[in-house]
Amino acid sequence: MYYYKEIFGKLKIEIEGVWNGNEIVYINGQTASKGKASFKSQHDITMANGHHMQIQTATNLFLRRTAEIHLNLDLLKKKFILPNGDKPLDYWKHDGIKKLKELEVTNALQDLKKAIKMNTLDAEAYFYLACAYANKENAKQAFESLLKSVEYHLLDHDLIMSEDMLSFIRVHPAFESCKNSGYTDLNRDLF
Repeated sequence: MYYYKEIFGKLKIEIEGVWNGNEIVYINGQTASKGKASFKSQHDITMANGHHMQIQTATNLFLRRTAEIHLNLDLLKKKFILPNGDKPLDYWKHDGIKKLKELEVTNALQDLKKAIKMNTLDAEAYFYLACAYANKENAKQAFESLLKSVEYHLLDHDLIMSEDMLSFIRVHPAFESCKNSGYTDLNRDLF
């Protein structure tokens, strides 16, 4: 088993090899690609902002797993060895999402804030924080969290339109202009 984590600007990239032979790539806390770790593997990831990431992994002659990272066809990190070890648990994020789905919204808010404190680039944690604030009908905080989620590269913008917990902000007067900006700008005068 192996685990690698590095931050490049606003991108946190994690590569994990797990006991069943799967290889998982996370971008800002979200599962971006999953596949079987073969002698040579390639993960092609298209992010919501149009950027393309390619991560190539392979097993070298010494049976160590290596990786190389490209962003928009530019080399981001030259071939390197993936360190042995396990991924640290995202306990607070997973617990917060679980509590949110069980409608324990106040407790979910606390856990998600702890998760963000531990990993300020976690787009998924910000997304669910927006859901929790929307459940509390706190539109301003929900929008602010949603903007952070997109800023930190939320991989699937369609979730914003499909997640039931965000229905409160989708009817807010500020939503259309926020949506039209690609969820990057907010008319704060509407609060």
